[in-house]
Amino acid sequence: MNSSIYWNVRRKVWSIQQKGRVVGHTKYLVLENVTFHVNENGRLKVIRDQRKSVHAKVKGRRVSARLSVRCATRVRYNPYRDKTFVTDSGRRIDSATLASFRPDGRLYVQR
Repeated sequence: MNSSIYWNVRRKVWSIQQKGRVVGHTKYLVLENVTFHVNENGRLKVIRDQRKSVHAKVKGRRVSARLSVRCATRVRYNPYRDKTFVTDSGRRIDSATLASFRPDGRLYVQR
């Protein structure tokens, strides 16, 4: 089943949503067939109000695989600097084969 994942800033864990409901939290997980989504109206509200809200998610199917960060690309999202998810080099990213959600809040992908 497909899940939507976002970083929970209060709990410092990844929140897992299915069908719009939070079904759990985890420190580590891997998704396959990943797409990245940013709600533009939510992003603009964050900028206007200077207050964080859930408006950016990563969607895909959970798998039990592991992804080595040595052969992966780091992905980040900052609503004040970027309109989309980007790699560390600043290139926009819309999809990936695998995504690894790390306990420190970092996200790595393998294309």
